[in-house]
Amino acid sequence: MAGHSRFLLLLALIVGVTGLTLGPSWTARDSTRFPSQPITLVVPLPPGGVSQRLADVLAPALSRSLGAPVNVYSIAGESGARGARYVAQATPDGHTLLVTPSTLLLLDPAIVTNAGFSPQRDLDPLIMAVRSPLVLVVRSELAVTSLAEFAAYLRTQPDTSFGASGRGSINDLVAGEFLRTIGANGRLAYFQGGGAVVPALLAGDIQASFQAPSLVADAVARGEVRALAVTGSVPSPLLPNVPTFAESGMPQMDAYTWQAVAAPAGLPPSVRDALELALRIALLEHGVMGQLQTNGLEVVASGSRQISRVLATERRRWLEIMTSDGSLRPSR
Repeated sequence: MAGHSRFLLLLALIVGVTGLTLGPSWTARDSTRFPSQPITLVVPLPPGGVSQRLADVLAPALSRSLGAPVNVYSIAGESGARGARYVAQATPDGHTLLVTPSTLLLLDPAIVTNAGFSPQRDLDPLIMAVRSPLVLVVRSELAVTSLAEFAAYLRTQPDTSFGASGRGSINDLVAGEFLRTIGANGRLAYFQGGGAVVPALLAGDIQASFQAPSLVADAVARGEVRALAVTGSVPSPLLPNVPTFAESGMPQMDAYTWQAVAAPAGLPPSVRDALELALRIALLEHGVMGQLQTNGLEVVASGSRQISRVLATERRRWLEIMTSDGSLRPSR
């Protein structure tokens, strides 16, 4: 009961300070029923990626805000679809949650027909937790030192391979947009998450990739890969000397990878409200924000209504690349 009392105190403070309204579905009685067991955060991609890093930082803070144990459980496979399917099929009682990159929520079952779930039908996004720009990195052995030089190189080397975290992942989509913008071709090599792409890049199995700065900053510092440009509106604090695409003459390459927490569709409204509030409290803890910022992640903590608007916008943006072969060709 101590945990529930602490949660109710935090609720009162948040409502009093921010004027947050949770609606008629929320009552103190409802809050004492949830959670009734440990919470599981499912990470659908292999260790080493942004989803895992976020879950590891978020779990203890969420445990404090909910007053219940929170465990992290990795269910990797099928470019994230296996873990997402597990959560989509779980009982919608709030005790099983998905820590997911945005592209699993953007996935279109009409295009990726073997995913076994529909994010629009089967998952309920609760909060956009963090976001990060992407940085275009290339093998240091490539004789290019700028975005312009790399664009010229690609026009004569159409077999250059880009690593991506599965078909339809954000680095797949951004690579496709980049190649269309410069009028070049390339090959895509698909891996099980960003944590698997970076070792392949370091080993020379692929030549380039769009990655979260936190996954490649150390390799850039060691000179193993070269960072050419970042997709955000401002330079990444982890790579402060790397220009943005806008500064390099490609303002249309303004894209972010973001992570959300989602639940099985059909949550009781009071449980949904409790989770959304608890997640926001956890993410806005000073220590949590510091840890995430150290990993190059910007804490967003936007609720479900904002996520719905962002998803609608991004689905429109990426639909053409998702539905066509485009200029990217899968590696054999």
